[in-house]
Amino acid sequence: MLGVLGGVGPAATVNFLETLLAVTPAERDQDHVESIVYNDPTIPDRTEAIRGTDDVGDQLVENARALDSMGVDSIVIASNLTHYWYDDVAEAVDAEVRHMIRTTCETIGDREYDRVGILSTTTARDVGLYEEFLDGVEVAYPEPMEPLMDAIYRYKAGEKRAAQSSIAGLVEALASEVDAVVLGCTEFSAMEWSLPVATIDPVEVVAQDVVHEFASEPVE
Repeated sequence: MLGVLGGVGPAATVNFLETLLAVTPAERDQDHVESIVYNDPTIPDRTEAIRGTDDVGDQLVENARALDSMGVDSIVIASNLTHYWYDDVAEAVDAEVRHMIRTTCETIGDREYDRVGILSTTTARDVGLYEEFLDGVEVAYPEPMEPLMDAIYRYKAGEKRAAQSSIAGLVEALASEVDAVVLGCTEFSAMEWSLPVATIDPVEVVAQDVVHEFASEPVE
């Protein structure tokens, strides 16, 4: 049984679940992955927490332990930036905690890209969330980054189309300079992109990883 550590944010959690459904080769209800979702939107802003204004680690651990107590075998953290607290969560539970960032970077390495662009929060860039697991791959970010942050918060506020259109030019400019673009924030994963290079969605990567292990039929 899969546990989903969600609420970070709520829309990102729903997007993960929709992606998991979409990539599961199911012909009936019973073919889908059994899961328990802890959707806790009271967790403080992760960007502000990393900057030192709030501490969210204890709350994440508490929620993960709640999932663990319900007998889940594996836990997915439905957020990129929240993996900053991955070690705290993983050490606190018996269930396996899947690492969306590391799995995505392994996919990038397998595809032998030389240079990838990453759409993320400024905080994820500053702490090297992806660089920690990328070896020999050059990383680029849009410049400036501030419009990405604005788009994330506009998406959270329900301005979904406006959020995406506000950064379309920045994303297209980044895509023209790299071999692939990583949707390194779950709000960007929930947007629909049509870019001239490969698009790597960490949410889809971890969902596929879950399906390989949990679904009744293997993914081809």
